[in-house]
Amino acid sequence: MFQFNSPDRWIWVLAALPIVAFFLLRTRLRHRRVATLLFWEQVFHQKRSRALGTRLRHVGSLLLQLAFLGLVVLALLDPLGPGQGKLSRRIVLVVDTSASMQARDADGLRWEAALEAAEAEVKEMRAGDQMALIAAGSPAQVVVGMTEFGPSIRQALQTLQPSDAPAQIDQALDKARQLASEASSREIVLVSDGCFAESTHQRLTAASHVRLQRVGQSAANIGITGFQTRRSQVDPIGYAVWIEVVNHSDDPQERECRLTLELDEQLVDVLPLRLKPGQPWRKTFTDADVRGGVLTARLDVVGDPADTGIASDTHPADALALDNRAVVILPPRPALPVNLVTESENLFLAGGLSAIPRVQLTASPQPIKPRPRGGITVFHRLVPEELPDGPLLFIDPQQDAPFWRLGRPIAEPVVAQQQISSPLLAHVQLTNVSLPGARRLQMRADSTTLLSTADGSVMMSALLDADDPGGTRRVVVLSTQLDDGDLPLRVAFPVMLTNVITWLSNASPQLQPALSTGQQTMAGGAFDAALGPLQHVGIKTLEPSSADGDESRRVAVNLANAQESDLRQHVEPAAAAPPVRRITARSVWFTLCLLALGFIVSEWVLYQRRMVG
Repeated sequence: MFQFNSPDRWIWVLAALPIVAFFLLRTRLRHRRVATLLFWEQVFHQKRSRALGTRLRHVGSLLLQLAFLGLVVLALLDPLGPGQGKLSRRIVLVVDTSASMQARDADGLRWEAALEAAEAEVKEMRAGDQMALIAAGSPAQVVVGMTEFGPSIRQALQTLQPSDAPAQIDQALDKARQLASEASSREIVLVSDGCFAESTHQRLTAASHVRLQRVGQSAANIGITGFQTRRSQVDPIGYAVWIEVVNHSDDPQERECRLTLELDEQLVDVLPLRLKPGQPWRKTFTDADVRGGVLTARLDVVGDPADTGIASDTHPADALALDNRAVVILPPRPALPVNLVTESENLFLAGGLSAIPRVQLTASPQPIKPRPRGGITVFHRLVPEELPDGPLLFIDPQQDAPFWRLGRPIAEPVVAQQQISSPLLAHVQLTNVSLPGARRLQMRADSTTLLSTADGSVMMSALLDADDPGGTRRVVVLSTQLDDGDLPLRVAFPVMLTNVITWLSNASPQLQPALSTGQQTMAGGAFDAALGPLQHVGIKTLEPSSADGDESRRVAVNLANAQESDLRQHVEPAAAAPPVRRITARSVWFTLCLLALGFIVSEWVLYQRRMVG
């Protein structure tokens, strides 16, 4: 039994009524006076031919016209064969919505080409076919479930937009197989530019019932593939900014670019670049502004047709604008006040403290009151009767204090044991170093020994004073005479001072690493919740859910994905689109149209012969 792909078009059968009506219609002749009937007698038989019985002698012409109409209606109905109705397809349309789909190549925007290809797939649906729509973004999402109603797929395609995140092709294909579980009727159509990992290409080639509908052409692109903040390797309380730029091109010639850095929309630097194809350019900036802010990197390709505004039929040198801009958030680095309390100035100690980044050193014979906020007090050969609040550093103390008691001088003050795991002695090696004039320290039980001799005599120690009214106070004591030994002349001395000041300040900047689109992480801090996956680049602001005093937090989001920035298509179309067995036969509508054309030509021939005769 035949089934029809468009049964709603049976309404065209009603066109037979006017055809029959016009065939049987009898026209009334008009009366006219003429001079003679000699010539009119020859055509008078036409009047008699308008009788009903006479007109039925030409019923063959009527049948030909009705046959022509019937064939046209059958073609519109799009009939299916006896076995075709049972071979309905379950099609899953997977559309790549990744960042690379926003590229513009020689064929135009890849996203527009993808929508046109997806629309063409929807138009090929037949009666009984079911189709679903999946957006292969981060993460892959089912936009429309299995349905026989094609307009719902078209409407969803019109609202679909590309994201700034990478594609999750494997995840999308897994969802497609779940929607169409029967392999015999399953057909997965992936509409993509093919710019994904080689492992995904191999999986597509080996997969059955998967067809890659590739859009766009191979294009060159220059983009920022990395822009991130990290801890400084020079300044323990500082940070550095790292950036990477890659020229994804098959052209062996170098490309000229400009990298512009702006801090809160204020120009910082402009770097001219010459990029070789495939060779990444990297740089680390350590002189970050202490005020902090939003650092923006913008990449401009010199000589790119897009800069001049002139249309070009050739491939542009920078086909994707999304990866030409990246942002990071720099935390503020406030100054660190340090008060050196001493009666005899020591140039090595004052110079070592002044060399520490962000330290504002002030020397005085008495502690400054009130202590600056976040300030550190350093006592050299002095111990006041009343200790100031805040973190304290004592070097060569001459009397007891609440945290220690001074013992006798050490006979052989050679460092034999060093607390290597302590951050105060990071990158410092003082083993077998003599500390002349050192005296034994009898510290409180909750202290940590940093330097000691072979017999266990403590020469340097640190503790956390939890009994301080202002909160937990940090204290460090070093019992050695700087003027008598060579410790100030060693490289380890300024490094140790930096470590001690960093530990005492306890104010390391809270770095906010930039996130990549599609990444999911924990917000942290007061925002104890999952963040992401983020779909678009830029600065995002996290607002507290309740007005409980929590401050908002800003997060930088960049593409920073070399796979999405590489717009070259390394797979040939034949290899990218493995043949898939079609489970539906070709429709017969074209044959029906040819037969209808034959009938209408036959009717025209009969009419001409009848009129000529």
